[in-house]
Amino acid sequence: MNGDVSIDIGSAVPYAVDSVLSLFGKDSISVAAKERLEKRIRISIEQGSQVQCVGMDKPIPLANIYQSTKLRSRHHSHFEESIDFSEILDSGKNAIIFGGPGSGKTILMHWTLMNLINEDKVVPILFTLRSQNAFEDLTTFIKDLNSNRIVKNKKDRIILLIDGYDEISVKIQKQVSELLREFSSLNRGNFYLTSRLYYTIIDLTAPCYYLKPFDQFNARDFIKVFFSAYGINQNPDDIIDELSERGFSDFFNSPLMLALVCILKTGPLPHLPKNTIGLIRRAIDTLTFRWDEGRGIAREGAIPLDGEERVRCLMRIAYRYPTPNGSENLALSETKKHLSFLQRNEVNPSKLLREIAQWYGVFVPTSDGEWSFSHRTIHDFLAARFWVESGSFYYENISNTQWTARTAYAACLVPDATNIIVKSLEKSREMHVLVECLLNNAPFDAKKVAKGILKHYSIKRFRKSIQYDKAGEKFTITLPQDYVSLLSNLLIIELIQIGKSGETDAHSIVYALSLSEMIKRKITIESYIRQDLENFAFHIKRGGENMPPFYLKDVHRLISDET
Repeated sequence: MNGDVSIDIGSAVPYAVDSVLSLFGKDSISVAAKERLEKRIRISIEQGSQVQCVGMDKPIPLANIYQSTKLRSRHHSHFEESIDFSEILDSGKNAIIFGGPGSGKTILMHWTLMNLINEDKVVPILFTLRSQNAFEDLTTFIKDLNSNRIVKNKKDRIILLIDGYDEISVKIQKQVSELLREFSSLNRGNFYLTSRLYYTIIDLTAPCYYLKPFDQFNARDFIKVFFSAYGINQNPDDIIDELSERGFSDFFNSPLMLALVCILKTGPLPHLPKNTIGLIRRAIDTLTFRWDEGRGIAREGAIPLDGEERVRCLMRIAYRYPTPNGSENLALSETKKHLSFLQRNEVNPSKLLREIAQWYGVFVPTSDGEWSFSHRTIHDFLAARFWVESGSFYYENISNTQWTARTAYAACLVPDATNIIVKSLEKSREMHVLVECLLNNAPFDAKKVAKGILKHYSIKRFRKSIQYDKAGEKFTITLPQDYVSLLSNLLIIELIQIGKSGETDAHSIVYALSLSEMIKRKITIESYIRQDLENFAFHIKRGGENMPPFYLKDVHRLISDET
């Protein structure tokens, strides 16, 4: 990749379409399949060529705001040398890319697509799994590749860019994994799959990489471009300095968080919250106040509806959209319903949606009669708020397919998240509901959650999310991604108490993981250890990080004198 994405979209689309269709023999692919591919390619290029950050009323070219994305092979290795994505592409190997919310996974896929479009002997194609019919299009494409109808350009390398593995159901995840295994067996190219952190990639083997967070230089350049596009006359260094001084440097690690900080710092409530949900809530409130109070670049609205009601309308739409993308008809229907409840039937739903897009930049029209939320995190938060505030969020009614980020955010918005966390641990192989509650300081009962974690590892099918080997006097535990470091000291202590009280594999896993974290934190613990495991050598691997093996009998330096 040469780093230049200044592309004429008008000529790029037909060129890219011809490149993909040239993989197939003349007349060997159906008209319907051609039309699907053409539509997929056109939408991918149109969306990939520009960025519309939250708060922006118009998109800006990708090349203007993109900051060079760096990766590393281990999640928590802050000192590991950076890896450029171009090196991974040049290696000719598949890869799975993990990153947190708003860390730049989708932008990386868009940047890669736009860089590769005009390269010889390379055929890139992007499938954004959350978009309508993306899975069906991916299925058809790979099935056609695997048929005997392929007669041309076998030397061309196909680059499959698959974005948003975490945004689809477990059932579809399994099918996507199967499709990518099938694609790999054809030896026609490579796939690059993105997912949020703390999600399990089911039955798919490939090297894993993690997006490195922005550094201060990336953050400064991003803020500068954002301010320019948003019409803000402020020094980016002032934002960077304040974030650092107040201990909020984590906020400039993420493009989404930076955009929200920029909105917040120019509004009527410039104080910075300390977690993701707090920041999103305050930023959305700031957007509302901005228009209501006539600050900044406020426009006079043609519709006399206050900002709070506009946000509530967005919440209703978000709740009905299963993904950030959805049909315009559904958005209009929900807007009309919201206006009906307000007894404001004289307001035109289409005009209201248009003003919301112009004013907030949170929910905007895309191509082919679809609308989209500017970021999945915004979509999940607004949907979770509606779920909770409508009174329909009860942990007893959550189905096995609903243990998603939306449910996690809803759990963070209720007064007591204990039952939701415990049920998620019982019903889902993933830990992201627990993780989001930890990251957002959700209130919960540590003792009950500790028991829930033990029960999670007591369920045989969930233990597949880790690897453990108990043989002789060695006990090795491998966590694909490290969530243990997020646990509070109190929860760690509760896990040690529970882990030492039993002799099952689940007790041993919980005991070893929690004790290793206490050792890592150098926190004094009470004077007890499990005698049956005293002579075992524990080896903990978490998210690619190897902790030195330890024996329980050797942890006395951390044991307090009190019994």
